[in-house]
Parts: sequence; structure tokens; C-alpha cells
Amino acid sequence: MDIWINHYNVDSEVNQLQYFDLIEYEKYSSDNLKRCFTNHIKDREYYEWETLLIGVPDLSFAEKLHSIKKIDITNGLDVINVISREAFTNFCNNQFIEKCDFNYSKASIYEFLYENQVVYGLEFYKQKYSKSLFVDLIDTILVDIPKSYFRFFKEDFLYCKKSDLEIMHSKLKEEYKVEFYNKLISKFEPGISIIEVKY
Repeated sequence: MDIWINHYNVDSEVNQLQYFDLIEYEKYSSDNLKRCFTNHIKDREYYEWETLLIGVPDLSFAEKLHSIKKIDITNGLDVINVISREAFTNFCNNQFIEKCDFNYSKASIYEFLYENQVVYGLEFYKQKYSKSLFVDLIDTILVDIPKSYFRFFKEDFLYCKKSDLEIMHSKLKEEYKVEFYNKLISKFEPGISIIEVKY
């Protein structure tokens, strides 16, 4: 199977196009990102849609939606009992939105149908922050690996140690070894380089 292997270097400049959020990758990297890249961690500010209020015709129905992972009522999501879009809209406009104490640029009401029950949602395009590593793409190579070696080439995993690359190198077919060595291993700098695999 063909896979792409990307070589990145962390960048001291904030580059909003290419970054790795630490919280997202803390379990998906071969080294502790906070320790390994201490001097390169930057704050990233962005906006993202987040649902903060759900309206259901019956509160037990919200528990059912939670049990099947349609909504998550354990993570700050408020749930109210409503029977119409008008009632939900009025509650949003007259009570919920005016109490919001966070930055957002847009709000939107949506609905979805589940088991012939209409569920309403209020989402905000909300300001968020994360600790991130901003990176520049240095090089990319395409290699073919047997499926039996997938465990050595995990997709969307950040390889931060030269020993990771040496293991990968040992699993490659001969025709890819020279390019892999020249473009990745020889240019890899601990504490600066990050390798990512994409299928």
C-alpha cells in the first residue's frame, strides 16, 4: 500500500495553515510534545462551532440520545424541554443568549429528526484557544509498504525520535531506503523535526 511520509520542522513563527494542537496529539506521538518542543509551543486562537443547548420534547429522550452518542450531556451541554421551534427560539433569544459570557461571532439554530422526534440545537461560532506547534513542511516522500508493517507506520501519529525513523527504514523495501535516508533520517533534527504518516 502506498503511504505518504511528511517531514515537518517546528517554526517559531505562527503559521495558521500547518500546526499540531498538543491536546489532540498528546496520546498520538512517540515523545512527550510539551517536553520535547518546550520552546516552540505557541497559543493558537480560533473559532469553532459548538452546540451549547439542546431542546427535546421529553427530557428522558435526551438521555437516550446521549446513550447512543448523538449528543453529549456530560460536557457542558444544557438541555431543555420544548415542543416547538418557536418555543426553542424564544428561549434562546430571551434567556439563554443574553447570559452567555464568552466570545462568539455567530449563533445558529438547527434541528434534526430522530425516531420521529424533532430535536433542536443552538450552536455558537465560539472563540477557542489551544497550545500548538506551528510547522513548515520540509519534504514528502511516497513509499509502498506491506500491510503487515502498518504498526510501524501509524497514520496521523507524530514521530519525534530518530529511532522511530530507523525502525521504519528497516521495514522499507530496498528501492525506498536511499530516498528515505536522504530526505528524512539525514535531515532529522531532534527537538525540531516531526514525521507524520498519511495513508
